[in-house]
Amino acid sequence: MSRTKTHKTVTSLVIGIACLALPCVALAAGPIKLSGAISGVVSDSMGIPQMGAMVLLLNRQDRVFEKVQTDDRGQFRFLGLFPDLYSVKVTLATFVPALKKNILVQPGMRSVLNVNLNTLFSTIQLAYPSVDTRSEEHTSELQSPCN
Repeated sequence: MSRTKTHKTVTSLVIGIACLALPCVALAAGPIKLSGAISGVVSDSMGIPQMGAMVLLLNRQDRVFEKVQTDDRGQFRFLGLFPDLYSVKVTLATFVPALKKNILVQPGMRSVLNVNLNTLFSTIQLAYPSVDTRSEEHTSELQSPCN
């Protein structure tokens, strides 16, 4: 009798562990994305990428949330952002700063900014492609001498 009871206990334990593990396996196959991202490229009026530009990510209250410098290809990224409205300000010596307000970050989406710095005025072009795809949709343009 003790073998039967032990066998049933082990079997129940194995089934219980399998039931607990199945949701984890299902999540690994298709994770739910709860965060979004903002990324982009900073270039001058001739299209030359600008390394070392300071890119500030501002929260809803216009406070600095995060800051990065562009890399050698003029690229920057803010990853793992909670869904909300953000602003981005880009500065680099000898150029007019560029500012884009109300950038919507949605779960699983990436907002892509194309920043063109100039000595008279600067522009930021915005797109909302999915994090997984590279398509550029919903494009708008802002001309910005900073206010």
